Order: sequence, then structure tokens, then C-alpha cells
Amino acid sequence: MADRQVYNVRITMLTALMSIYALWRKVNKEKNNDHDYFIKEFIKINLNNLWFWGEKASPQFIAIFWYLKTIDSTPRPAFLLRDLLKMIVTYNHPDSKTYLSNPVL
Repeated sequence: MADRQVYNVRITMLTALMSIYALWRKVNKEKNNDHDYFIKEFIKINLNNLWFWGEKASPQFIAIFWYLKTIDSTPRPAFLLRDLLKMIVTYNHPDSKTYLSNPVL
């Protein structure tokens, strides 16, 4: 794959956009169809391919979280949010050896 360096970023962004589209369909009371099935399966398959490259990725993860809340009644969606917050706090700690990319850039 030619774009291996940005694959996970693209998957994260695509998953977020699909989540927003699925939420839009639900709000507009669209009838379930193949789109809904595809989105649900795509997201389930790619959850392990998401990448949190910095605080700029937070809106994508929040969109995915909101969609997951509509299809999964277990605590798993909350774990996604918990892990997101944990990464932000851990990487932004003054003693951290790793860091997140600058949210302003």
C-alpha cells in the first residue's frame, strides 16, 4: 500500500465520517438499508486501526463514540472515550517521555 504512513489516519477520519453519516440517517429517521449494515461492519472491523495522532483527532473519536453508543449497549463505547482521555492526560503530563502533536498546527 503506497500510503501506509497515513493509512490509520485515513481509516480514523473515514470511520468518523461514516459515524456522522449513520447518525444523520438516524436523526432523519431514514429506513435501515445496506448503507447502515456496511457502516456498522466497517466500523467494527476497523476499530483496532484507529489512530489518535494528537488532540486534533479528538472530534473524530467523539463522533465514533456517539455512533457506537447507538449500536452497542455494552460499556465498550465508554471505554473508547476513557482511553482517549487517558492518552491525552498521560501524554500531556510534564514527566511524559512521549507527546501528542501540537493541536494548533
